[in-house]
Amino acid sequence: MRVKNATAAWRAFGVVCAVVLYAISLSGPMYDLTTPVTLPHHVVLRKIYALLAFALLGFVLERSKLRRVHGVLAAAIVIAGYSWAIEIGQTFISHSTETLASHVFDVASGFVGGALGAFGARRRISGS
Repeated sequence: MRVKNATAAWRAFGVVCAVVLYAISLSGPMYDLTTPVTLPHHVVLRKIYALLAFALLGFVLERSKLRRVHGVLAAAIVIAGYSWAIEIGQTFISHSTETLASHVFDVASGFVGGALGAFGARRRISGS
């Protein structure tokens, strides 16, 4: 019973994280608050934040033990899809003017971050 409750908790936490991070990614004021354009290399900081957020989601996804999403590659693909959804939202809701190359880089960051997070979760599970 304990495992089932833990799995449900990871899934709920994952949904909350995904929704909150999606909302933040579409919020211009939140971007400006966390990485003001006056900071040197503010774009690099944003990319690092995004990579860490995707790693968190990949970790949570792997810990949630979804039947159809199991393993590092599967988590990476799902998180890349989530990143693509963010790019669509930023384009059509926030009216982002990023280039196609920037969008592709962000989706690739989702893939890498999701893989890193899932890999960390698998190492934690096997090391427990």
